Amino acid sequence: MSLATAANFAGAAIQQYTRTLLVSQALRTGRMQFVNDARLVGVDADTGYLQSTLCEVVHEVNGVAATIVSGAPRSVTVDLDFGAASGTVVGDALAPRTVEEAVYEGLTAATALATGERAAHRPPREPATGEQAVSS
Repeated sequence: MSLATAANFAGAAIQQYTRTLLVSQALRTGRMQFVNDARLVGVDADTGYLQSTLCEVVHEVNGVAATIVSGAPRSVTVDLDFGAASGTVVGDALAPRTVEEAVYEGLTAATALATGERAAHRPPREPATGEQAVSS
C-alpha cells in the first residue's frame, strides 16, 4: 500500500502524538510505503502517477487497486480523468459536515469499495437551527 501526500511527511495536519502513533503502526505492518511531496496527476487501469511538488519528476505507482484523493474543506475538486473508474465524494467535499457525518460517509464509501458495491450517495444535510449554509 502506498500513501502519497503533498506535505513533507504523512499526517502533517494531525496532532503530533497521534501522528507518531498512527505512522508507527502503519510502518510496523511492513506493507505501507510513504511517498512525500507528491500530488496525484493521473490514473490509468492499474497505475497512479504522482508528480513531485518540488520539481517535474513523476513517480509511477503500479498495481493500483483504489485511489483516494483527499482535499481540504471547500477545496477545488481534483480535475483528473479517472476513465471507467467510479468516484465517490464524501465529507466536507460535498458540504460542511460534522466529524461524525464525515467519518460515517468515509466508512460507507470504503466498505462499498471493499465489498465491490457502489456507495450510496447521501444528499448534503440541511443546516441545523442556528447554523448558516456555506456555499463554495
